[in-house]
Amino acid sequence: LGLSFQHLEGEASNGGASGTAFSLAFAWSHRQALSLGLTARMLHSADPAEGDLSSVDLALSWRPASWLSLSILGRDIFGPSWSASESGGAAARPSLPRRFGLSLGLRPLADARWTVDLNSSIQEGGGVGFRVSSQVQIPYVGRWLLAAEIERTGSVGELLQLHTGLELSWGQASVGGGVLLEQGGGGGNAAYGMARLEGAAREGIPQGNRVLEL
Repeated sequence: LGLSFQHLEGEASNGGASGTAFSLAFAWSHRQALSLGLTARMLHSADPAEGDLSSVDLALSWRPASWLSLSILGRDIFGPSWSASESGGAAARPSLPRRFGLSLGLRPLADARWTVDLNSSIQEGGGVGFRVSSQVQIPYVGRWLLAAEIERTGSVGELLQLHTGLELSWGQASVGGGVLLEQGGGGGNAAYGMARLEGAAREGIPQGNRVLEL
């Protein structure tokens, strides 16, 4: 079980609006070989014309070996739901397409210290994408993330994104931030901050031992 909060600041010079994102995630696994994940997301934009967005993601993963995993991903599977406080805002926006993907996960060291994910996707109505990402566990700190994504659709054209961020973990709580650089699509660059609370502890900042002497 996981709960996350993100605040994104768009690039003002490029017309980007800031926003706040909330996510609630649930995962279930069977003998660490088969797992199912469900995430509900809600995005609130500071621009009333952008409206609010809510959606649901679903993933099924199979890990036949400690260093290999295969996953089927579905994003916005029920169709994103837009709402707006002003008429002519979100009501005039087209619905975001559903996206489905196949992911290959690699653990070169056979554990979570270093992970690499290769993901290809297709979207409803046409369009393909490819994403490669890597996470490296930093001892006594948390994790560092680097990702690159390219997407081609009929309406937007070619979109290239580069994402890097750092996450600090302390027990079941994590905080972090990063930057998202975008070329094409008109979205501009963005920075984000996040906080997350999970049901299981992550390796990171040592919690230490507490002893009470009377």
